[in-house]
Amino acid sequence: MINKQEFKKMAKDIFKVSKGIQNPQLVHPRREWFIGLFIGLIILGSTIVWSGNRYLFYRNLAVSENVSGKQDIPVYRETLVKEALNSYSERNNEYERLTKRSPVESVKEVVVEPEESQVSSTEETEVEEEVENETRSTSKPMQEEGS
Repeated sequence: MINKQEFKKMAKDIFKVSKGIQNPQLVHPRREWFIGLFIGLIILGSTIVWSGNRYLFYRNLAVSENVSGKQDIPVYRETLVKEALNSYSERNNEYERLTKRSPVESVKEVVVEPEESQVSSTEETEVEEEVENETRSTSKPMQEEGS
C-alpha cells in the first residue's frame, strides 16, 4: 500500500514545473534546419529538372511540325462563296418577310390592272372578312412565338 510520504512524492513529481530541463533529443535546431533545407533543395531540384524536360519536349515539337517547308495555300472557291451568300440572303429575306419588315433586296412592284367586272358589295365584304380572318390566324402563332 502507498503511504503518505510516497503519495506526496509522486504528486510532487507530477505537478513539478521544471523550466530549464528539456530532452535534447526531441528538439535539435541545427538538425531541424538542415532537414528543412535539404527537403527544400530536393523540391527545387526536381522542379528544375521537370521544367527543363517540358521545355525541351515542346521546343522540339514545334520544330518538327513543318518538316517539308511548304506552306498551305488557301484555296478560294468562288462558287461556294456565292452559293453561301445567296443562301444567307434568301434566309434574311424570308426572315424579313415573316417579321413584316421590308426585305433587303428591292423587289420590283408588279402592277396588275383590275378586270372590269361587276362585283357586288356583299362579295367584297366576304372577301375582306376572309382576308382579315386569315391574317389574324397567322399573326397569333407569330405573337405567341415572340412572347
